[in-house]
Amino acid sequence: MNEFVEAQLEQFIDKNVSKKIMQDNVYLKDIQDAEEIKKRLEEMNLTAEQKRIIGDYMACMNSAYTRIRDIAYLAGIEHAMLLLENASS
Repeated sequence: MNEFVEAQLEQFIDKNVSKKIMQDNVYLKDIQDAEEIKKRLEEMNLTAEQKRIIGDYMACMNSAYTRIRDIAYLAGIEHAMLLLENASS
């Protein structure tokens, strides 16, 4: 898939998925749980270095899962396009 099409699809993904995410009870519960855990972490007597390592780890995992979501969505689009192409030939 060319870079322009992928960039356009990623923008569409962000808008489309964001709407669905805010309606998903599992996601909303996970966010609520994450806020609770964040509060508990803040209450712990951690050094600045430990906090930085935890924050870096969380950021890396979030980035990886976001990328997985994007790749899965793009793969679904590509699959749908192939199905439509094969159906019309």
